[in-house]
Amino acid sequence: MLKFSYEIKVGYERINSLKNNALDALTTIALENKDNFNEVTDRMREFMEEHKETKNVKFLLHTIERMDHQFYMNKAQSYSINQVKQKLNLIYPSF
Repeated sequence: MLKFSYEIKVGYERINSLKNNALDALTTIALENKDNFNEVTDRMREFMEEHKETKNVKFLLHTIERMDHQFYMNKAQSYSINQVKQKLNLIYPSF
């Protein structure tokens, strides 16, 4: 879909919608797990290299960076104060 969105010559809104849908699908797949993330981002970089002469393809780098940020933010856990204290007590029993 992504390749097709760069090749078709129809109204801008339709191309943009197709491109956004393709990027959303790729993002969803990439955020599932580390293997998917690596596969999707590697393939997107390959796509950029193969189509480097295509107008605006370099902007896919922004999407890859956003995926990267979102992937690692999703992996980060947030802890409550009590959870942090419990974990610290395991390391420093006198805490």
